[in-house]
Amino acid sequence: MENNFVKQIDINILVIMSLISKLFSLLEPRKSISVNLSPLQFSDNAIQKIKNHLENRPANVKSAFKVVVVYQKEKILCQVGFDDYKFIRKTLNDYPIPLIISEQDELFLRGSYIDFHSKEEAYFHYPNVHLEVSTRSNESIYVFHLDRYVVFPDSPIKTYTLSKEQFDSTLPNLIQLLFKTEKVESIYLENNFISVERIKEIDKDKFEEEIADIILSYYEKCGYPLYITDSSIEAKPIDK
Repeated sequence: MENNFVKQIDINILVIMSLISKLFSLLEPRKSISVNLSPLQFSDNAIQKIKNHLENRPANVKSAFKVVVVYQKEKILCQVGFDDYKFIRKTLNDYPIPLIISEQDELFLRGSYIDFHSKEEAYFHYPNVHLEVSTRSNESIYVFHLDRYVVFPDSPIKTYTLSKEQFDSTLPNLIQLLFKTEKVESIYLENNFISVERIKEIDKDKFEEEIADIILSYYEKCGYPLYITDSSIEAKPIDK
């Protein structure tokens, strides 16, 4: 009987210790997601397809896989193909296949990957953007952490705050998209996160989902970070 009592006490202590451990884990400050600076990745399918293509080229023809980013105002196009090996340059990173790519494109495509789909017989570029959401003690403020730069790394001004009263059509597309929901009170931008203040009358669950969709869509389509000076704020491709 005494042994059973001792065992029961031991079990209760373990349960209490587990609950305390969980409580402390909830109280620990949440680590924000960091910028993904890993080189452009290639899926196994893409690597095999590229290598097969290069091996089947005539013996006297040296080719390499070529990736070119077309930077448009509100989106990017990632174009791929094969080109003469003489255009290859020493890349910043090592890749599993011979690659022709400009330094700017190589830097801009960090964190993304290229896959090959047999059904479509085509290569596809995936931005592979990740987002995490947290809230401040003020429940009207949502912080969207990204593994991409929000503010240009060498931007003269590193932070930016804007209220809905300051909104106008000259602002970058990301900011316009957020304010056009008519649910945003203010926006704060820094490094790799965006703090968005919700208008208090707006449903908080629907707000979080809608804002997250807007931010993810923007970074998947183009992902231009913001370059901020005393006189202007603009979205442009990262180049360093």
